[in-house]
Amino acid sequence: MIPFTSTRTVLSNPSIPDRFFGLISAVSEHLLALFSLASLEAQELLKKTIYSVVLLIATIAILFITYLGLLATMSTIAVTQFHWSWGTVLGIITFIHFVVALILITLLRQQCSGGLPFEKTTLEIQHDLEALASTSSSNANNF
Repeated sequence: MIPFTSTRTVLSNPSIPDRFFGLISAVSEHLLALFSLASLEAQELLKKTIYSVVLLIATIAILFITYLGLLATMSTIAVTQFHWSWGTVLGIITFIHFVVALILITLLRQQCSGGLPFEKTTLEIQHDLEALASTSSSNANNF
């Protein structure tokens, strides 16, 4: 937490301008403290996010290497133990990857076929604007 010391002096009989500027000063000090806290929290969040992204990239790299090792092992076993040709094994692997890719593309299309982002919020804002327009026009007719 950032230490804070106030330099404001308290007057025994403050005038209206003194009260106004005292209020402005207090609000600005409060906002400064809030912005300082938000800055510290943003720095901490940035550090955590960078750390998480690096861990995610490392995890994906390790999983990819493991996948390639498993693929090579299964291919070698299929060729040596089951006496399949390399062309057959690579064809089966290609076919399996093609089917998985089609499934993922189908899932992606279903996910993306939804509405636009913030569609409900946009509709609510439009309803609010229409309500404000009708209220302001009815108020204008009353005068």
